[in-house]
Amino acid sequence: MSKEILALLEQVNHDEMVIEFELQPMAGNDDIIQVIVKDQEEFPINITTTEDELICMVKLFDADEIKDNAKDEMHDVMLSANLALPLSSFGKIGTTYMLFGALSAGSKAKDIGLEIETLASNTLEAIALVTDYLK
Repeated sequence: MSKEILALLEQVNHDEMVIEFELQPMAGNDDIIQVIVKDQEEFPINITTTEDELICMVKLFDADEIKDNAKDEMHDVMLSANLALPLSSFGKIGTTYMLFGALSAGSKAKDIGLEIETLASNTLEAIALVTDYLK
């Protein structure tokens, strides 16, 4: 499946993009392509598909990185921010906090480019929102 994603992502015209990025398959998982955004290498965007959706996710931090007794307040801040971060939402997989966005599997390259740009920008905003709650 990664070949399909990679082919679609390669259609994204870098000349029209505000950000620069590289594509690479995720080591050990052929169903995920990593988008490495220049100057944000520590937050790769992982893209995969389902039958109906293109899912873009960024790992923010693990639960063990949260300061003691700060989780409830941080969750409140994150839930309140969900509406203010266009095209992105906070989520959690196991103990890993994520930021994600989803598009139709039939999305055009231009729309995928917008999602990548938005998620990259929102990642920096999300980290800024929760920094005070992290160790």
